[in-house]
Amino acid sequence: MFCIPPLHPIRVKLRAIVYDPSFERFINGCIFLSSITLALERPGIGPVERWFLDFCNTFLNGIFLLECILKIIVLSFWAYLADKWNRMDMSIVFIAYVDEIVTRTGADVGTGALKVRLSLSLSLSL
Repeated sequence: MFCIPPLHPIRVKLRAIVYDPSFERFINGCIFLSSITLALERPGIGPVERWFLDFCNTFLNGIFLLECILKIIVLSFWAYLADKWNRMDMSIVFIAYVDEIVTRTGADVGTGALKVRLSLSLSLSL
């Protein structure tokens, strides 16, 4: 990032966190949980299960957004976008927040399938 020098203590500390194997395992676990919650989506879900799935979705989307922000701070925006996997992650996070907005406005569009289709098409193109 142009506002934080590469050797700034905050950036160095965040680099250590982002490249820590535990952080990667945590993110992979969140991806796994997100896949499970996506698989549990179906018509006719009761209100308690709907609340739980919405809560999990919002919580996991926040974690994925935080991961993107941390990586952008560590790498810089253009270096982050240079990696195809990071572009895919950012696209999925963007679509997830579009889904959140659409869902919270009361529209019944079902954009969850869009996340799956986008992630599959992007991963196949990599």
